[in-house]
Amino acid sequence: MRDSRYLSTCCLLLLCAAASFSACAKRRIDASSLTAELRSAPLEIDVFAARAFLGGSEYERYYLNHDILWRECGKLSPAAKKMPRPANLAGDAVFPDDPSLTLVTRRVEKLSADQELQLKVAAAELLKTKAMSDEKEPLPGSAFSLSEPGTLEMSLVFGASKLRIVTSVDGVADKETPALSHVSDLLSFVRGIGPVICEAETFYGVPRKQ
Repeated sequence: MRDSRYLSTCCLLLLCAAASFSACAKRRIDASSLTAELRSAPLEIDVFAARAFLGGSEYERYYLNHDILWRECGKLSPAAKKMPRPANLAGDAVFPDDPSLTLVTRRVEKLSADQELQLKVAAAELLKTKAMSDEKEPLPGSAFSLSEPGTLEMSLVFGASKLRIVTSVDGVADKETPALSHVSDLLSFVRGIGPVICEAETFYGVPRKQ
């Protein structure tokens, strides 16, 4: 009888511990919970997204380093049909020329302290979620076929943490995994910095968040 009560108590304690761990896992990070070290840690984000639509294929590229964001958008086309562009454009060191990309707009933005902090919170959420989940992201698809989900690549460096995700645009837009939900949030914050480019308020389901 005593053994039975002992086992019941142990099971109850394990259940409580599991519930507590689950609650911690679901607790969202906010600006106040970032340590001073993370607040001052450098943040680098590199994103390339491309998808087909009825009129062709489009892409967006972003590169964030500390508080400077480079943005670029345009069309995808076979190398043989690529339109010529001016040489030595500002930003070529950030976005090397790609023979499959026809540039339409390129801009550079200076982030405010609040925008930089907001991105660090979103990056910390993504890193935490990815570390606690082994769920695989959906595979990327062709960016030239309307029936395919497109491709999205994101590299993230935040302090001592690094992450690379290669998946589909549709998977991010639909938030198909917990990690992709945070990828969507992070990319939405990035897309919301500065004015709209290429007249794209959304990129195939990924909005601008300000």
